[in-house]
Amino acid sequence: SEAFLEQAKTTSNLFERGEGPKTSALESQAAYQVSLAKLVDAKDMIENARRKLNSIVGGELGDAHQLASLKQDFKAIPLLPQDFERWAEKAEASNSELKSLKDQIEVAYQEYRKNDANHYPVVNLVGAITTQNSNTVSSINQTTNQNYVGVQLSLPLFLGGETQSKSAQAFASYEKSKADYQVAYDRVITELRKQYDLVQSGSKKIQALQNAQESSELLVKAMRKSVQTGERINLDVLLAQKGLFLTSRDLSQAKYGYLIAYLKLFQLGGSLDPMDFNQVALYFKK
Repeated sequence: SEAFLEQAKTTSNLFERGEGPKTSALESQAAYQVSLAKLVDAKDMIENARRKLNSIVGGELGDAHQLASLKQDFKAIPLLPQDFERWAEKAEASNSELKSLKDQIEVAYQEYRKNDANHYPVVNLVGAITTQNSNTVSSINQTTNQNYVGVQLSLPLFLGGETQSKSAQAFASYEKSKADYQVAYDRVITELRKQYDLVQSGSKKIQALQNAQESSELLVKAMRKSVQTGERINLDVLLAQKGLFLTSRDLSQAKYGYLIAYLKLFQLGGSLDPMDFNQVALYFKK
């Protein structure tokens, strides 16, 4: 907002001396007011983010400056395996969502087999051993032993279409579970590819932004020296600082995005463990 304010003052002075149009003065003044509104929105966003973080960790964190910031020395984490096909294989085998849907497919298939089996004859081997004591008047203290072994055949002839309808319903559920798995698989692999690309390109983007930040810092220093020699004005310094702040913001976002993509990649691959979090924690100041 300081840069916009200085720019508004400069354009207003130029207009008052007849060296600049009124539209430029009005535009710079409007830009300054918009920057003030955005500053209020940014403060509200920070406060909302702090409250959300408090609810996640279950405690009051206090001031945002107490949070650990990223280190300046930022090197990419070696990614193993390197090829995407291996990551896709890991996701198909170990992703928790896909594994759950695979189990649902198996359950639906066994349910279909159970209902479809009602079409077939059932053969049971039966046997029994019974002992009976008689206490009637004509047969007191008489014991009767009966032993038998046999084969029982049940042949379903007609059940009013119940067996066929249940079998068809179970088969439809089985097909639906396979379709649900394919939809989830495509979604997981698509997201996996996105995070993989972010990790692969993240290090190059961070390096480019680091170079841009160094150039912006040199530009700010050059502008300050030019102001001392009378070649530049304070507005030029503020605009250069604005560019430096924007580059630093983009660099921080790129670093955070890289680390989040790294964790999401392992999560989607089904191999996320505490060691991965420890690896990411090394990038923050203690």
